[in-house]
Amino acid sequence: LEAVSLFPRRAETAVVADLVKAGLETGLDDCVEKGMLSLEGALVRFRHELARRAIEASIAPTRRRALHQKVVDVLKHRADARAGEIDHHAERAGDSAALIKFAQIAGGEAAMAGAPREAAAHFAAMLLHRDILEPGLLVEILERHGEQAYLTGSSDLAMISMKEAAELRRQANDKLNLGRDLTRLTRFAWMCARRAEAERFLDEAIAVLQTVPPGPELAWAYSHQSQLDMLASR
Repeated sequence: LEAVSLFPRRAETAVVADLVKAGLETGLDDCVEKGMLSLEGALVRFRHELARRAIEASIAPTRRRALHQKVVDVLKHRADARAGEIDHHAERAGDSAALIKFAQIAGGEAAMAGAPREAAAHFAAMLLHRDILEPGLLVEILERHGEQAYLTGSSDLAMISMKEAAELRRQANDKLNLGRDLTRLTRFAWMCARRAEAERFLDEAIAVLQTVPPGPELAWAYSHQSQLDMLASR
């Protein structure tokens, strides 16, 4: 019961077997007969979510962390394991290295699949461990979190991450990416009804991008300028 309670939806019996080591079949049969678990082929789950939560909450914190770490160790060696699932258990195990590795993969997969809320959650989990992120990875994840948060309608959260990313680009004198981030901030600020800030971001974006060879980044900045002008009847 404790092993299965670690999985929010359902668990593979093969993974549970690796966690409990022995007595799997007898234990599962007992739990099914008593109405706690439901066994569907190679998958097992709690019949009631409240029961699952109660069992999970009853596990001592240190033991619960150790069990989640066991799940991480088991799933990392399974070719069919989902990155998002490993990320989930790594976060609860306090395994920062595994969380960063698999949250980045899961976030990218969610973004590609058009699931911005899930993608933003994965990138936000990574940002909680920013102290161990390489500078290049940190700014990339800030930008990706900003993009995905914006797509969920959370333009205020998107601004926080993208402003930090822009400042890091500014400090690194990375003009091309700074201009790109400032152009994104223009849209975010506009969606937050902060037109004055949007115009300031855009003015800086154009000024910065005009100092590098022209490309799509400058074209996007001009596009945003035309949009702001149109909306102001200029």
